[in-house]
Amino acid sequence: MSRIMIAGAGHAGLGLATHLVRSDADLHVDLYTIHTTEELLRAPRLTQMSFPTVYELEQNAHLDFWSGLSPVFRDISFAVSPGDGTRQSFVGQQRRVGTAIDHGAKTAAWLQQVERQDTNPGGAFIHVQTVQAQTLAWFAKSGMYDLVIVATGDSDTQLGSLFSQVSVSPTTRVIVQAHFEGAPSGPDVQVTTTPHGEIFAYPVLAAHWEPAQPGQEAPAPELVPATAVQVYARAGGPMDPTTEGVTFSRRAENLSAGWAHAHRTLAEHTPELAAWAAQAPCLEQSRLLRPITPRVRRPLTQLNGTPVLGIGDVVLTVDPTSGQGANASTRVAHVVAEHILARLEQGKPLADAAFLEGAYQDYWDQHGQHTSVFNNLVTDFWSGKLPPYMTERFAHNFTDQDQADRMVVGWDDPSTLDWLLTP
Repeated sequence: MSRIMIAGAGHAGLGLATHLVRSDADLHVDLYTIHTTEELLRAPRLTQMSFPTVYELEQNAHLDFWSGLSPVFRDISFAVSPGDGTRQSFVGQQRRVGTAIDHGAKTAAWLQQVERQDTNPGGAFIHVQTVQAQTLAWFAKSGMYDLVIVATGDSDTQLGSLFSQVSVSPTTRVIVQAHFEGAPSGPDVQVTTTPHGEIFAYPVLAAHWEPAQPGQEAPAPELVPATAVQVYARAGGPMDPTTEGVTFSRRAENLSAGWAHAHRTLAEHTPELAAWAAQAPCLEQSRLLRPITPRVRRPLTQLNGTPVLGIGDVVLTVDPTSGQGANASTRVAHVVAEHILARLEQGKPLADAAFLEGAYQDYWDQHGQHTSVFNNLVTDFWSGKLPPYMTERFAHNFTDQDQADRMVVGWDDPSTLDWLLTP
């Protein structure tokens, strides 16, 4: 029996574990996470959209536990707001529907699914413990596992530093998030870009619970249809609340100050959304204030002579304004799982550098490179760095409905945007 270790229980780690344990391969998966299911469920996380193709991958992997409950989206509006009182926008339509689930609720359910999966002869075991670099090196050297994979988040600087950095974006994003009951009028997904950051509003199945009474356990969370409102500020700019002394603390007064700053941003660039959010009930537990710095690292490292593979945010942290976070993690998990299962059928060793490089390269060729290029388009939109042909083609979205639809479909699959990105 082959034994595989996965450090990290986000989209990539849980997606990979699910694909592996649902197979009939003779393998066992040990998944290491720093959070229990209860902690995942109640901790605020950055909500992400599952665009149609990834939503379908999740359904095929039996990871859609909210069909019929979660709101879906098809229409996406994109507005350009320079901040001078003018505004241009277009609305496009996806070919199929996508959805968004509260990230904590989603990963908690996926973790439970991995733990109780009994299709595979070896199954899986969840270890709630921190994996540090020294521990990972010991696992790699000991021969305890046939393959060691790191799938932790972008905030894991210790394990992330084990993988050589290829590039880092000069633009750090400061994110302010809150979920609100109900939905504003207008298209399903509303995106506004400004010189200093972006604003997103989209439907989400959100987690909500009442505060615990003194001496009592906290009530179980319930899932309710809501709207995620997110401000992605360019660090140091006027949309960044930390320029006014707000810190990345979880204290209630700090989160309130962060949202008050975000609401002023909405009032300037999306006044109708601002008016709606001002009167809609806020789900307090969803409030989030955190930075993200997009970066690319090499997916393979050597620990004590043993190759270790990295997938997901730890090696490819995309700009969240591209909407590709969940897409990238789910897709890489799917592609790498297929390569691992094919390798096991061949009876060949998993801890082989050429094999692991090839598996990740397959993901990169199919999806990763296109995600990276699309990510650069979003980052450079206001920089003046985009070539004239690209800005001219993008401008046609405002007058050509067929092209607007193609642009919106590109969020689902960036590889279809050659018409925009290729000279």
